[in-house]
Amino acid sequence: MSARNQTELNPVNVALGKSAQSAIDLTSIPFDEICTAVNLSTEAMRRRLSGSLPFLCIEVVQLANFLNMPVSDLIADSFDQAVTT
Repeated sequence: MSARNQTELNPVNVALGKSAQSAIDLTSIPFDEICTAVNLSTEAMRRRLSGSLPFLCIEVVQLANFLNMPVSDLIADSFDQAVTT
């Protein structure tokens, strides 16, 4: 990814990544188990958490289900963050 692309990240993707990272940080589940549950490699998950690649809808649902949280909470937190930044 070029430096130009890194500075032009979609704020919603970045916010969703931050929201997902916050949810992951609150759990004691190992990161690699979370990645496996969402069918992503650890590198692919890190790219999504950084906002450099967007989460697919199914990945958001799988992540929320695996972390035992409502999908709406994960998405609402990210949009609130995107709007305020």
